[in-house]
Amino acid sequence: IRKRARIGAASGNAFSSVKTTQTTDDDSELLETRACQNATDDRLISFAQRWTTNVTSKKKCRQAMRSSSEAARSFSDYYRALYGSQRWDGNGADGLCHAIMEGPTCHAALINRLHDDIVPCKESGMEPIPWVRSMNTNLDALWIDEGMERLPTPSLCPSTSLLNYYCLDPASLLPVIALNLSQYDSSHNTPAKVLDMCAAPGGKTLAILQSLLGGTAQTSNSADEGDLHHVIVANEASRNRRNRLENVLADYVPLPVQRSSLVITGYDGT
Repeated sequence: IRKRARIGAASGNAFSSVKTTQTTDDDSELLETRACQNATDDRLISFAQRWTTNVTSKKKCRQAMRSSSEAARSFSDYYRALYGSQRWDGNGADGLCHAIMEGPTCHAALINRLHDDIVPCKESGMEPIPWVRSMNTNLDALWIDEGMERLPTPSLCPSTSLLNYYCLDPASLLPVIALNLSQYDSSHNTPAKVLDMCAAPGGKTLAILQSLLGGTAQTSNSADEGDLHHVIVANEASRNRRNRLENVLADYVPLPVQRSSLVITGYDGT
């Protein structure tokens, strides 16, 4: 009886061991199968996300291109109606408007004649703009030649801490020249009052100041009560652009002139 009991117990333990081993193997296979499925799902999700992002990017790109094309068409239609088809699209000198506006920007330097150190033309690698000096004797401007990619960095005058020239598009000087403000310089007995309605970033305001003051450091640094004081109102509605305007004028205009001749405002000019 004891012998049969020991044999039965041994057989039961062996059967239990085989069953446990078989169960463990089945669980391992199940886990591996689930891991493979999860990895496959992750790859599918990742692929779907990349595909969605790619499609979305292409849609945004097409929308941006379509918006850009519509904006360019609206731009051309507006100025074609303003200037006329012949001036906007035509050939020859009368049809250069569109080509000029799409062409590269012309960079120029308005010499700060309120500065003690005038930039030498030859040493700077820039050439004078001939029509500026001929139309307004109180303004000097240079532009870069074809071999230069950008203007040299303006320098500070040691005695006044003012910058020696301001970078701008030379076309910005045309409205100032058209005002013929040089007639109101120190030789004229009538003070001038000029409103620059959209003054930022400040290039035209600087040109107006130099036109009225005669464009010399000697006259601009004086602020005696007996002097003739012109008034320039520099208006800019945008606060951020007005901050830039104030910084530009502080960098280029002597403090006595700022106090006597400049008024900065922030009204809406519409």
